Amino acid sequence: MSSKSKFSRQKSSDIEHELLFMGLHEPDIFDNQVRVKCLIYPSDKIKIMFWDIVMSICLLITCILIPFNMAFAETLDYILWYNIFMYTIDGLYLIDIFVNFNTAISSENEIHMITERKKIAMNYIKTWFIIDLVSVIPFDLIAEYHLRQKNQK
Repeated sequence: MSSKSKFSRQKSSDIEHELLFMGLHEPDIFDNQVRVKCLIYPSDKIKIMFWDIVMSICLLITCILIPFNMAFAETLDYILWYNIFMYTIDGLYLIDIFVNFNTAISSENEIHMITERKKIAMNYIKTWFIIDLVSVIPFDLIAEYHLRQKNQK
């Protein structure tokens, strides 16, 4: 082996390590790891190109429409298509909870994926689960139901 090819391979390895360290390059995690059935991997194209984009759009729509809802709540309650649209977005947030429970996560050293469902669930429960769960609870429907029950008595 020539010293030039050994040097270039060493230099390439160093560059790859530095990019990995800076978070600019994802390691090739599937070389020594078998994919688990029915588990979504963060690098899957369907996750990146579809689901993450859909959820980003839903988040943007929600950020725009919440102030709108607060300003025109009484009028918007009677617009059927608007309410269906808002509950559809809430439904997508609910589906996102299930997606997160079924998405592999990077290990602490980011060299391999954690694919054990119990570890994935515990990580999600410790991080974003409570926030995600509270965001899908239909407080407006619960409040409306309690007001109707109170008025009937």
